[in-house]
Amino acid sequence: MVMDSRKICPPGWHVPSLNEWTVLSNYLGGSEVAGGKLKETGTSHWLTPNTGATDIYGFTALPGGAKDCGNNYVSMGYNSRFWTSQPANQGVVPDVIINYDSSKIILGLNKGFTCNAFYVRCIKD
Repeated sequence: MVMDSRKICPPGWHVPSLNEWTVLSNYLGGSEVAGGKLKETGTSHWLTPNTGATDIYGFTALPGGAKDCGNNYVSMGYNSRFWTSQPANQGVVPDVIINYDSSKIILGLNKGFTCNAFYVRCIKD
């Protein structure tokens, strides 16, 4: 979860909620294809096959994986994980995942722990 008390996003911008990610997913054709439309194309960074990647809107999601609670970098090349602005519930927060082997975007089904490090994207208010 990203609480914006550190001014992570510039003035006039904010960290999107899970609902805002869902709106984006729906706009892109639904969760079955939205991940592919947001991923960087090719396999310079993503593992093969980088299924469905078109980056049609210039979002260019990169597969930086995550930093786990033990300060280990994991899943590089495999996925992009993004924080939402949802409040934590017992240290667990809904996150957003895009994987190398799927066109899907996974919205809040996998839960990130507040000790994890994921990507943050800011959107305009």
